Amino acid sequence: MTDEFTNLPAESRQKQKKKHPAGPGRPKGSSNGDNSYKVTEEHRHQVMVGAAHGIRQDELCKIIGISPVTLRKYYPDELKFGKTMANAKVGGALFSKAMEGNVTAQIFWLKSQAGYREADRLELTGANGKQLVNLTETDKEQRMLAVLQKAFKKEVKTIDIDPESRAN
Repeated sequence: MTDEFTNLPAESRQKQKKKHPAGPGRPKGSSNGDNSYKVTEEHRHQVMVGAAHGIRQDELCKIIGISPVTLRKYYPDELKFGKTMANAKVGGALFSKAMEGNVTAQIFWLKSQAGYREADRLELTGANGKQLVNLTETDKEQRMLAVLQKAFKKEVKTIDIDPESRAN
């Protein structure tokens, strides 16, 4: 994770500090609301990469040495977009591998992005595809067993089990 995680829009980098008048919710001695914390590019990068890697906010606070309120106040974009940017980068790498002919990447992409799915489901329906109604679990199990037995018999006929019969 390199510099692409620090390329946020310029307006998000120029956060204005909001001055809050001293009031009931402010700590004693904070008359002008000016905090001593200063945002650094190094901290921006740490928050962006930490968010991208799924590190919890309380853990990020310990790394940087700030409170959760300060983290959310000064780094909202890094917290919001860190994971998104990491997912975009991984998605791009997956797409590149798929385009290079990596079949596993192609299959995964089609399943996760194009709605493809494996066709190994067995659905029991009534006549003309209508829903089965008023069947007990035993009835459903017996119908499923009959379908599986029929399919198995067809499969056994197509497989040559006796190797000696091929020699003749």
